[in-house]
Amino acid sequence: LWGLRVDGQFPHDRSLGFLLLANHRSSADRMLLQASTSRPLTWMIAREYAEAPAIGWLLNIIGIIPVSRGGGDRGSVKTAIQ
Repeated sequence: LWGLRVDGQFPHDRSLGFLLLANHRSSADRMLLQASTSRPLTWMIAREYAEAPAIGWLLNIIGIIPVSRGGGDRGSVKTAIQ
């Protein structure tokens, strides 16, 4: 349906981290990327979504990392690296 194609493998060694960047071709990107690996993925999402009353509570339950738009959000990057 969505034309998902996986080239190569994500690292399966849990001691190795990796950074995956999405170009946001559709709102289904997050689900498709998660479906392409057995490893759980942690998402970096714009801070305004994490603070939105309608969906913020759910995003925080699933453990997203909120990121401020405009660049320079070093705290979010450090959290992602950890």
